[in-house]
Amino acid sequence: MNIKPLIPLLIVACALIACNKEIEEPLTELDQNNPTAWLLNEGVWNGNDAELSRVDLQTGDIINNYFETTNHRRLGDVAQDVLCYGSRLYIAMFGSAVIHVIDANSGILTKTIDLHGNGARYMATHEGKIYVSCYVPNAIAVIDTASLDLETMVSLQDFRPEGIIVCNKQLYVCSAWRYASNGSITYDNKVYQLSLPDLEIQNTYTVGLNPNLIRRLDSNKLAVACWGNYGKEQSSIAIINTTSHNITTIATQATQIDTYKGDIYTIYYDYYSTTPTQIKRIDGNTLKAEDIMTDVAKQLNNPYHLTIDPHSGNYYITDAQNFLANGDIYCVSPDGIIRWKSEATMGPSSMAFLK
Repeated sequence: MNIKPLIPLLIVACALIACNKEIEEPLTELDQNNPTAWLLNEGVWNGNDAELSRVDLQTGDIINNYFETTNHRRLGDVAQDVLCYGSRLYIAMFGSAVIHVIDANSGILTKTIDLHGNGARYMATHEGKIYVSCYVPNAIAVIDTASLDLETMVSLQDFRPEGIIVCNKQLYVCSAWRYASNGSITYDNKVYQLSLPDLEIQNTYTVGLNPNLIRRLDSNKLAVACWGNYGKEQSSIAIINTTSHNITTIATQATQIDTYKGDIYTIYYDYYSTTPTQIKRIDGNTLKAEDIMTDVAKQLNNPYHLTIDPHSGNYYITDAQNFLANGDIYCVSPDGIIRWKSEATMGPSSMAFLK
């Protein structure tokens, strides 16, 4: 779960804990001939209502509450990130402080890995290991995918890790914020380069304030969404060249980003104003931004996550609505036409595509 959307989630959590609304299940299976993906639904803070949906990418048919129906237990509190590695699905749980390991085809739970109170944020993979950014306390958890054991937990001391990615056998970790001595939040502006597998700091990159999301742009470059301080300091995008160590700042505001074929795609939504939602494409060579999907942007109430299918180029945009009701997922074609819209559960966010 992102820090910025955490505020509305906390506001509504108390009202939602007491009422667990039953969600109808119109489908029990999907067309096995069509490609599918897993959609992670965060739920609300302390609601213990995170869930997993399975989506038919061709038709938009969706099976919600897939994890609970299959495993006869709840996923847990605040689902943060999901990825598919090998034949398994890994789900990072922030509130429950665990990693669920699930069979990627059946959805059956294989193992739950206890992070001993460290809330899981984001995950990256490299050579049979899952690296997980965690707090509190601040650490990188290392999970061995053969034994499915927590191999080690490396302390990061002062900085709080958020987005995490592997590039050229190095781990890059965003440091977004920390608590000041008086308990207030102080925003950071660093991306740390750590060696693998020993996780020693090799380099530090100074980017915009509050870096959260990090994506691979090409074989040597990373795109970082820096969220600012939600006030005077606006959000921006930083491009890190991991070979030359140069940093380029793009003034385009972004609350969500993804990359596809060397370009950057962004969504900007201001949770605290009536500023219209903006969806843009940034050319990876010229770094010039252009508005795209303007008609789609007008339909979104609370755009929460952007994922581009690496196989088809389709855009998947989730809308969390007002966190008081189920959210939606939109499939938009590369030419900006809505192919379908489906209702998910509470706080739909990241996706994992099945190969």
